[in-house]
Amino acid sequence: VFKFRPSADEANPQRVALSALRAQFAEVPGEFGWEEPTKLSPWYNHKVNLMHVAMLDAADFFVQAQEAVNSDAKQSLFTQAWAHAANATSIEDVLMPVADSPTILFMSAHELYGMLLLMTGDKANAAMASTAFAKARSSQGPQLATRLGQARAKALAGLPCEAAAWYAEVLAMMDQASDKADLPFWAELQQGLAMCPPGSVTVTKVVGTMAMQVANCTAFTGMAGVERAVAAGIASASGVDASSVMVALSCPSRRLASGLLARRLADAVNAAYEITIPAGSTTITAASVTSAIEAEGASGLTSKIATAMTAANIDAVNLTVTSVPAPKEAKTTVSTTAATSSTTNKATVSTTAAPSRPKPSESSARQVFTGSLAAVLAMAMAAFA
Repeated sequence: VFKFRPSADEANPQRVALSALRAQFAEVPGEFGWEEPTKLSPWYNHKVNLMHVAMLDAADFFVQAQEAVNSDAKQSLFTQAWAHAANATSIEDVLMPVADSPTILFMSAHELYGMLLLMTGDKANAAMASTAFAKARSSQGPQLATRLGQARAKALAGLPCEAAAWYAEVLAMMDQASDKADLPFWAELQQGLAMCPPGSVTVTKVVGTMAMQVANCTAFTGMAGVERAVAAGIASASGVDASSVMVALSCPSRRLASGLLARRLADAVNAAYEITIPAGSTTITAASVTSAIEAEGASGLTSKIATAMTAANIDAVNLTVTSVPAPKEAKTTVSTTAATSSTTNKATVSTTAAPSRPKPSESSARQVFTGSLAAVLAMAMAAFA
């Protein structure tokens, strides 16, 4: 899709080939035909292949949107691209991998979503891209591609030292015998490492959670652009740029609930947020952001988020913020010369907005890309550069 960028013309040979490929992809889920999560392996394969179809559609509509000349057509195509991306990520969020599955995920749906967001070049999408890459790492384990994506997201957000820290992790993950200067992103890597003086820098963030109520949590969290809209609402309430806010939405577990409690939980939404304080700012501080959020409270945030959703053309959603615990300040020391970072928080809170999930082992088959495999990955990443 990204190499040949087929036009929408059905007679175009590349469009014909892509349509045939999609038709083959679409047949695969039906071959498994399982919708019962209790039958883990067939159910997993069924869902993975549905996810692959949605990922292909997201990429296809995104490229068509980029090529479109008419502004209305462009907006419509982008809307469809984000909807398919949301569908793919919502499937990935409920996947239950099993040992005997023949399917290998070479790319997370969240990773693709993050790449598409970066390709817009819009600073407002930087925080959402960072969240997407964090979720990809949570589900797939540490990957060179997701670390490179994080570096690019931080650079797009205007956070040079955080970007340099991620570029340092990319460098540390590469094998010393890799192609280096021959890699498509090698020059970018060198520039990224130079974005911040060697050493370490302290990044201040405000992190917190809030509880919200909607008609259907699963449907709400699967809507395209909804996390971006919630982030914009929080940004408006706290007086920061939307690119400084990361948000991750999740539905409470209902495994232990039943009856009325289960029905109530089905309508609840958990929102974890992380706000990066601009380095050197004297007007926007952790204290000012915390005070602003506490002053807005549940009713103020409900109004701000509703306004942001309207601006994002997300209609027919009745959302109410029901609880806003006091946010906490977190200081993270990031190294711009090494792959690791140490974190010292003023409170025991997470400094990532990605929802908690069991983390794959560091020995994951996709953990380290070395030698020629690193070059293959780099070539794939170059398509998104």
